[in-house]
Amino acid sequence: MKTWPLVALALLISGAAKADAREAFNVNIGADVVSVDVFARKQETGRPAVITLSGSRGFKPLAYDEIAASLVDAGLDVYLAHLLSQDDLKSIQAAKDSRARIAYYEKRRHDWLARLAGVVHHIRHQEHHAKTGLLGISLGAETAAIAISEGLSVDAAVLVAGVPSATIRFEKQTPPLHLMWGTADNVYPLPKAQRFVTLAKGAGAIASINLYEGARHDFFLKPDSVDARSAYTDAGRFLMGKLGH
Repeated sequence: MKTWPLVALALLISGAAKADAREAFNVNIGADVVSVDVFARKQETGRPAVITLSGSRGFKPLAYDEIAASLVDAGLDVYLAHLLSQDDLKSIQAAKDSRARIAYYEKRRHDWLARLAGVVHHIRHQEHHAKTGLLGISLGAETAAIAISEGLSVDAAVLVAGVPSATIRFEKQTPPLHLMWGTADNVYPLPKAQRFVTLAKGAGAIASINLYEGARHDFFLKPDSVDARSAYTDAGRFLMGKLGH
């Protein structure tokens, strides 16, 4: 799969990962193009990769830099995959209510899944990461969950505050899954997550869930909170445990 040349070098990210450069490149998927931001320690070879999928606001929240920094410190190279186009972000923002947003998600899901498959293929074969995982947040977690149920080949996944509403069937061997959920989530209520874990275990998968008492849907994107910091550590520990061998 061809890629466009490296198009940007951005500022060094702050905090514990301040020595790691953020880069950007494009992945060509047929006539489509997906932008990917990278946080990596290139002087350290053999690090596993984690492809991160955003919620419905895209990667605009600054929390994603903090999330990436935490995962880089845990030993992972982080790829922020912009599955949502600028038109997607505008359409989601303009949706008049949750029903309209959900209808839009269903309309665009096929394309997002194709974009994700293309990025995973690129990371495995062009970036040479033998071990590759997913970190999905909210809408990104729902997309990741559907992709995995349909047989997307990854080695582990962390799903934060987002799973499919409909009952799904796991078509192939399912990678280890770890969910993180706020008990006060009113966008993707906790019973949906618990049902998903039950379905995954029923398909023979390793599946677990950590609950954050009283945390709301967006707790993961509040890096100054105790819950978010704990969740970042939890995500890094789980992913390294499954990808780092």
